[in-house]
Amino acid sequence: MKNPSLATDRRSFVAPVISVGLASLLVGTAVPIFPNQALWALGLAVATGWLLAFFRLFDLLLWACLLVFLFAQFQTPVFDLSRWCLLFALLIVSGFILRGESLRANPVSTGLSLVAVYAIATSFQSYYPDISLQKGVSLLLLAGCLHFVPPAIERLHAGLEAREFVLRIYAWLAVGIVISNAVFMLGRPSAAFLAGRFRGWFMNPNGIGAVYGVFLIPVLASETKLPKPDLQKLAFGGVLLAAVVQLLASQSRAGITAGVVSLAVLILPKQSLPKKAFIIAVTGFIFLTMLFGFAGRDLDKRLLLRNEVVFEGSGRFPVWVEIWQRFVSKPILGSGLGVAETGSAPVAMAFNSAGYTIEKGNSYLGLLEELGALGAAVVLVAILLPLLRACARALGLSPPRGRKPDLRLVAIVMAGLANAMFEAWLFSVGSILSLSFWLFASLLLRMESRCPAE
Repeated sequence: MKNPSLATDRRSFVAPVISVGLASLLVGTAVPIFPNQALWALGLAVATGWLLAFFRLFDLLLWACLLVFLFAQFQTPVFDLSRWCLLFALLIVSGFILRGESLRANPVSTGLSLVAVYAIATSFQSYYPDISLQKGVSLLLLAGCLHFVPPAIERLHAGLEAREFVLRIYAWLAVGIVISNAVFMLGRPSAAFLAGRFRGWFMNPNGIGAVYGVFLIPVLASETKLPKPDLQKLAFGGVLLAAVVQLLASQSRAGITAGVVSLAVLILPKQSLPKKAFIIAVTGFIFLTMLFGFAGRDLDKRLLLRNEVVFEGSGRFPVWVEIWQRFVSKPILGSGLGVAETGSAPVAMAFNSAGYTIEKGNSYLGLLEELGALGAAVVLVAILLPLLRACARALGLSPPRGRKPDLRLVAIVMAGLANAMFEAWLFSVGSILSLSFWLFASLLLRMESRCPAE
């Protein structure tokens, strides 16, 4: 099947790029003028009008879901509630579209369902049973969407694989975010920077770093490699350059590390052995700067280390020790999904955005604390190991099984797994990071499990 790029004809390129550009400029220029509540209402109205004009109901629901999850970081009640309403609507509409069809098992959806059932079954012994139960239900809702949404996409868009459609959506989402943040930075620089670190209209620099490093950078980089007219390649190259500048300006080391990992994955398989070794060494060095460093005022140290305490990884080591101690106190069943105390007050842990703030932490240690050794073993066996095997096959590190995985998906998944070592978001179902990561992870394993060997 022909690989459809983001824009395969003039109409499919011109209409979205004009609409995304106008929406981004409107949102970016409105920042210095309107208060936050009015700004987000304006941005959502513009985006919704664009979606209604160019997409069918299912596509509109998917777009709106991503936008609402993105804006939920601003902790307004309408966005908090809308996330779950939209996920439920996607599940119902997808099920209606696929009525009567026999669907293949989705490994990620199945794994998340097992984790959700485990969380619900063990919620009674949690520190906060109601919260743990609600988080388990929300994870089950996400698992259902991951099972039904990809085949519904392919049913509605004949000849277009689900991964191509989703990558197309995220490419335009990346364009809108990067352009609007650029306008924000030019129009209101004092608000765009927090303590010298760029955050744009995101709530904090770690949040923008994670979104850029895990998703936007690899998606934009892969778009510059797809067959398309030179002008389009130049345009996406310019947006990619702006995204890299904004990511570096955020000084989010976890985000920068994720971006480096994703780019390394995209270019690694095509390199000779010496170049592969060099790329891996550089990536490993940048990865280690998350944990170790030398205080100083040189440019590279300000960027990678921000002159913080040596050996404490910007405060992460003490946090990890605390998480481990809480795991030891309830090592078998854990303290309950979503009730980790790191960075969140108990009153804000249910469906409220404050329970999903990107914090210094470790998603894997957080899993141990919240799910215990038994739940963490389920995650490892049912989800993480299959993902790692798929990534290893794509990079030629293990024998192939079926069709070779799409490197774009592999880059996103590996960047997310790397970032999750330093930020606590992997099972924070209400965050755009968690939703997006599991969506791409499900597309990766779904593609590999259903395609014959080539």
